[in-house]
Amino acid sequence: MGGNDGNIYALNAQTGPKLWSLTTTDTVYTSPAVANGVVYVTSATRNDTSFMSDGKLDALNAQSGAKLWNYTTKSAVFSSPAVANGVVYVGSDDGKLYAIGNRTTTLTLAASTTTPAVNQRVTFTITLKSGTTPLSSKPVTIYHYLNGVRYTDTNKTTNINGQITFIQSFGSAGQRTYYATFAGDSSYKASTSAVVTIRVH
Repeated sequence: MGGNDGNIYALNAQTGPKLWSLTTTDTVYTSPAVANGVVYVTSATRNDTSFMSDGKLDALNAQSGAKLWNYTTKSAVFSSPAVANGVVYVGSDDGKLYAIGNRTTTLTLAASTTTPAVNQRVTFTITLKSGTTPLSSKPVTIYHYLNGVRYTDTNKTTNINGQITFIQSFGSAGQRTYYATFAGDSSYKASTSAVVTIRVH
């Protein structure tokens, strides 16, 4: 919930204690929307003569309150956001309805070597970004194919640098193809890495 004190509060829905709060430089007039672990809240920038200044839409991590991204309109936003099919809708006092879609992502997969010997350890590094911004706390799945059969290697969450690392060794020679996927969420689009071919000798 938001308050005229410029704070956004997250409370435990069962027992009521405050989980986190975020202080903004703006005034929050609306109720937030929550979808897929993201809190969307709109606000208006206060100035000396009027509240009818720039408006903002902030996307926050529902667990921590950390700001994920924001969007600024040309006038105050007094409508609560609505979320549907990965798009956030807000109305602004500039007379426009804004539809803000998921941001694109890139997922890269790298291996410390692509020609390991049997039982040699290979370190895989996966990096998830939106533009140049690393995306943390996002679930990524790593797969590989061997002899035409797909196997799931691991499901992990990206760290503060938007990365995952895992180490693998191989008990037999042969060719394996690896790739990683991010399924997307209410803020970011899905992406799949390029294939990395591992030839074990």
